[in-house]
Amino acid sequence: MQTPLIPLQIPTNWIVYWNCFDDAEPLLPDGTENPAHNDSEDILSIGRLDAAELARYVVIIAKHNHRLTEDELRITWPMWEEARNRSEARRHVPFLDLGWYGSRQHGTYRLVIGYGWEEDEILARFESRSVRQVQAKINQWLDIASQKDTTLLDRKDFA
Repeated sequence: MQTPLIPLQIPTNWIVYWNCFDDAEPLLPDGTENPAHNDSEDILSIGRLDAAELARYVVIIAKHNHRLTEDELRITWPMWEEARNRSEARRHVPFLDLGWYGSRQHGTYRLVIGYGWEEDEILARFESRSVRQVQAKINQWLDIASQKDTTLLDRKDFA
């Protein structure tokens, strides 16, 4: 039986590239490792585009070859791969990324929001072992980032 996904409040203009953020804490109440916990570094990826770009969406059925047992729906912008590889274009396409880093006993969820992976492109980081704390932070950051033009987001918005 597959663990249900965590409900998220994803505003308009955000694209879910993949979502494997399920409701499974790393440890069971008795302190043993939870075999249902997803300890991948690629748990959730969400990007934001301007409203004018929303018309460019296409729906793709993508097959994940790790951990998922069925096809998943993937909604994407055809030029995303090209755009995220150009630093100039990347400055206008914020993303949110979640992964698990470390063992189930000692690891943590790591949540990042930014325009790229270089230090000066990351707006904020958050780490926690709690599914609920990460869920709340995702919803908070998506709400904050949805209130402004994508080019005006700054680190102080997420402090």
